[in-house]
Amino acid sequence: MEETVNCPGHQELRDIVIETRTDVKHILQELEKGEIRTKNHETRINALESTKDQQTGADRQVAKTAGIVAGAISLIGVAASIIVSLWRG
Repeated sequence: MEETVNCPGHQELRDIVIETRTDVKHILQELEKGEIRTKNHETRINALESTKDQQTGADRQVAKTAGIVAGAISLIGVAASIIVSLWRG
């Protein structure tokens, strides 16, 4: 059986070790919470970037469609002018 020495320095060191364990446990818990928060933020950022990419694609599609419609309207106007010119002779 091991004999325990009870001196003031020993008790003070024991108290410091107990406080340190508590502090380290708290720090580890906070780090874990921080990691979870970071993962949540990364998920949100990825979702926002994906939404932005989708919006950019939609904007390009709208611009492309508008260009096609404008071109078609111009062609119809030119064709109508030619037909009217030919009809009047």
